[in-house]
Amino acid sequence: MVRKPHFALTLAACLWLTIPLLAGCGIEYAGSGTSPGAADAANQAASPINRMSDRTPPSPNITVQGKSVGIDLTGYTWCPASGDGTCASAAFSIAAIRSTKVPAGSRIRLVAPEGVEAVSLANSIKGFLGDPHVVPSAKGTYVYSVHCKWSFDQGESDYSFALEVV
Repeated sequence: MVRKPHFALTLAACLWLTIPLLAGCGIEYAGSGTSPGAADAANQAASPINRMSDRTPPSPNITVQGKSVGIDLTGYTWCPASGDGTCASAAFSIAAIRSTKVPAGSRIRLVAPEGVEAVSLANSIKGFLGDPHVVPSAKGTYVYSVHCKWSFDQGESDYSFALEVV
């Protein structure tokens, strides 16, 4: 079965990727340390499809001031590395939220797993308008969500993590 990209989804993914990059958000991609650009796209077009081989998607790496932050997989759709067979989907209703204590105003560093073509980070507080890559200044616990979409329609995944401002 050949999957055709949905234009609105592709546009939304591009906007979620482009806007933070223009703002200097600090999203990195495993392998190159930078966002995928025209050279990466040309290399991908010239090389064979390189799908991740795991049965579930790999997790992004989140750090604040060099301290690793625990992240929970909250749902995914993942297809076999061969491109044949049945894709798996899982939606977890409750994430095991464990918060990491961080100072106010710290930067959140997000390193996307290899093969990710679009990634977004959001502070889950309703109406939050600040930079999601900067820890809020008010004390409290803040829950974040990360969404990753892999190249070649291999899949998508959602994660969550919590930061406690001390």
